[in-house]
Amino acid sequence: MQTYPRLITIGTQTPPQKYTQSEILALFDITDKKINKIFSHSHIKSRHLCLPKPNLDGSIPDESQAELLQKHQRVALEIGQAAIKKALKKAALTPQDIDYISVVSTTGFLCPSLTAHYIKMLGMRQDIQRIDIVGMGFCQIFLPLTFSMLQHKYL
Repeated sequence: MQTYPRLITIGTQTPPQKYTQSEILALFDITDKKINKIFSHSHIKSRHLCLPKPNLDGSIPDESQAELLQKHQRVALEIGQAAIKKALKKAALTPQDIDYISVVSTTGFLCPSLTAHYIKMLGMRQDIQRIDIVGMGFCQIFLPLTFSMLQHKYL
């Protein structure tokens, strides 16, 4: 009997800091009317961001590229590992049960990749199939999964 890949569970995790659209506009001192209109008329009510502590005057300090990459790696590994553990728990699975892992990140290029870090940190099998999608939003996770399934005639 042939088995087909299937999505059993999804785990999500966000950074704890949550900001409304108006808070973001104020934090970054955005006064351009067009940008304000985009933020105030979107259906996005809030965002979870990893911003540095504000300066004494309330402004957000600049971060160097190195600082941003270090923060990306630290936070991505922390919240990604939490999301994976949630998904495994919901499905009553262990890291060794996973055949395919897909990680979508909107920021930060890491080498080794996030999937490589998660595989090592969580003790996943070395023969696991994996893909890192960088610079795309969450909805992009399903494109490579669908493409992979089409290649193997699973759809």
